[in-house]
Amino acid sequence: MSLLVDAYNVLHAHGSDPGLVVSELEDLVDLLLRSRYRRKTVRFICDGAARGRFHAPPSSRVSVSFAGAGRKADDLIENILRTDSAARNMLVISSDRRIQRAAERARAQWMTSEGFLAQLAADAANSPKPGSVVPAWTKAIPLDPHAITDWMNYFGMSASSPSPTRALPEPDLPAPPPPARPPGARTEARSAGNAAGAQSRGSKPPETADQIIAEALRAWPGRIAPEDFDMERWLKGRIARPQD
Repeated sequence: MSLLVDAYNVLHAHGSDPGLVVSELEDLVDLLLRSRYRRKTVRFICDGAARGRFHAPPSSRVSVSFAGAGRKADDLIENILRTDSAARNMLVISSDRRIQRAAERARAQWMTSEGFLAQLAADAANSPKPGSVVPAWTKAIPLDPHAITDWMNYFGMSASSPSPTRALPEPDLPAPPPPARPPGARTEARSAGNAAGAQSRGSKPPETADQIIAEALRAWPGRIAPEDFDMERWLKGRIARPQD
């Protein structure tokens, strides 16, 4: 969709944003190039003969046409809508009811100048100002020395300023809770503590089960077999219980 703009009608319209001042065609074009219409083909139609020379940015699709000496923009706009085969794909910008009726006859869409200005103002508020476009190299990671220098200049930092990559001090964090003890750990720790206490008092440390079994095998040779200590056999009744 292309735009057909009644230029002076828009310039004399009162937008909803009191801080938005658009008094020259150049200002209007600048706003448009920062708006949702910046990639559209836009034709501004002006009253009368050309006053000075206006040059739209070469990369844009903006053009300016003058109706001619003694003629109004309305005449040229009506003629375009009547003769252009692509008229139904146009959006006509004007608050002039005559232009709006011509757009309806051509099956084109139309918008008031005030509504158009409101859109431009909203888009301008959300777009970067001219000259503040971030260069492409700022997206490169890691930054090269050139980029770092440019960023430092941008933020007003000098070479003597603290480096942005300097490590920050570690924050004071509360000590982590002690790890949970597995089942039985408390009993084992207590037994170990008791054994250590006994050793410190000169007493003999308690014997383990393996030591007791080894001593029993030595004391009663032939009377006790290692198989007798297989508890699974006892539980399943595979051997007879010895007599007391």
